[in-house]
Amino acid sequence: MYYKILSLLIIFSIHCVAGTIKVSTLNTMWCFNSQSAIKSQVSAPKDMTAEQYQKKIYNLSGFINGNNIVAIQEIGGVSELNDLILSNHYNVAFTQGRDTYTGQNVGILYNIPDWTMVNSGRIPILNKILSKHLCVVFKNKTSPEILIILTYHLIRPIGNNKDKHHEQINALNQWASAIIKLPNTRIILLGDSNSTTKSNIFPELTDAAQQYGYPSTQLMNAPLDRINYSSKITLVNYTVSKPPYGNKPNAYNKTIWTDHSLVTAEFKLD
Repeated sequence: MYYKILSLLIIFSIHCVAGTIKVSTLNTMWCFNSQSAIKSQVSAPKDMTAEQYQKKIYNLSGFINGNNIVAIQEIGGVSELNDLILSNHYNVAFTQGRDTYTGQNVGILYNIPDWTMVNSGRIPILNKILSKHLCVVFKNKTSPEILIILTYHLIRPIGNNKDKHHEQINALNQWASAIIKLPNTRIILLGDSNSTTKSNIFPELTDAAQQYGYPSTQLMNAPLDRINYSSKITLVNYTVSKPPYGNKPNAYNKTIWTDHSLVTAEFKLD
């Protein structure tokens, strides 16, 4: 029923306005169908009912509509990504991650007129340190320009994981430092950093939130979700959109939505 309703309600608005693209990141908070939940060693995805899953898909599909690129975290797998696009005009990029405990993965939904996706997958030098990441490479249809999108979900810096979280940040910085030296290449790095620091954790790139004072992107009131970008990209606008459930949602509302905001940056590619 939700799929039929959504197909009638969603207004297709994916477009590039005056040479700009809209790029978003969203942690979906355990967007797992029943098949993916079985593979997880965590109870949270197993507690979701089929009806709640359908409502979550319906809510989040409308939430992300209208962007050119959407980086997704805490997704069960490719089947959930395909459910999320529903009537939206998105393509799906996905590669199985290496988090065998939670089963959480990341993915990228994209629809960029004038650009062609030429490659996607995990970065070999990041594999050992970063279990949840995905890189997608786009080439402009009329020029040699390359746009690289990398999404990630970093480990929470709690207890013994503090050092690993720091190592993951360093690894992404080192990767970005090498890539930005390539000719005709732009980078957008985005995802759930699990960092509460109100400063740029990826200094090789510009943080879209910096000039906006690092607003909270999650219910714990921290700027966890980041969008960073390289040179030859100009930030036009930056928004943090909360799910429509108020400041103190109950467990049910978080289940059928998420505990994160949708973070969106509109860019002009110079």
